[in-house]
Amino acid sequence: MTQPGTYGDDAEFLAEFCPHPADAERAVREAQRLVAQNRGRILADLRRLVGAGTADLARGMGADPRTVSAVEAGTDSLADPVRAFVAALGGHLLVEVVLRHGRRVGFDLSAVDLPARPGEDFATWSGRCRSAASAVVAQTAPAIPTAEAVAAALRGSPAPRRPDGTGGDVLDAVLIVLVDGWRAEIG
Repeated sequence: MTQPGTYGDDAEFLAEFCPHPADAERAVREAQRLVAQNRGRILADLRRLVGAGTADLARGMGADPRTVSAVEAGTDSLADPVRAFVAALGGHLLVEVVLRHGRRVGFDLSAVDLPARPGEDFATWSGRCRSAASAVVAQTAPAIPTAEAVAAALRGSPAPRRPDGTGGDVLDAVLIVLVDGWRAEIG
């Protein structure tokens, strides 16, 4: 631990508050469940804000209305249904890389083919997207790379680090949904 109350990573936090492996596993599962539930609520709110019904959205997804309900409840957290939900709303998924001094660089992931791995959950897929975008931005700074460069990094073409081995000015990356003028962070 660097300072009291700060942690270098999740493992440090879990070691302090969940010393038994079973407790740590249970805490991680519960946190993942809550994140999926919150993402589902946000998506349900966006659906209602744009006036889309569950049955219409299911048709747009090419899915059963139960799939829409499961995404909104956070019980279906696979990447493909969540992405199909956003697309059926007419929305866009963006990964936004946050740089020092408040600068942000956004990439429209809806514009490139970024398939999820079979059975990959949304949190893992969005984490891969955020990591790929951060690596590409760190590599190419101060130039702004294209969404296709992020897609290539995500498909396995590694984005080399800067010559000094750091991430440059990259502080964080978040996944954003844009739907009909509404913006929400979901990952």
